[in-house]
Amino acid sequence: MLTLLVAYIMTNAGTLRFLFASRRAPAWEIVFPVIALVVLAYVIYRNVYPAPAFPFNIFPYIAAAWLVVGLGTVLLVPGLARRIGTSLAEREGFAVEESSES
Repeated sequence: MLTLLVAYIMTNAGTLRFLFASRRAPAWEIVFPVIALVVLAYVIYRNVYPAPAFPFNIFPYIAAAWLVVGLGTVLLVPGLARRIGTSLAEREGFAVEESSES
């Protein structure tokens, strides 16, 4: 559950970056992903504080460990996510565009 909440947070952060940093949406619409981020942060907070009873009190640490493993993989193996995405897109028959961004 906690890792899913983190995925939702990353999705909203990506939305902010994609839509508003590139000026693809009106500035007033920034309120929706910002509200979503606040709500998600509150939900994560309420899931870890106050600490639930055993064994549920160790789940946040397990989720955090998996997130650290994922982040470490992304940082230590540059381009892995892009290669996996390209491979999956080609396997499904989608055209893959090469971008000049790295």
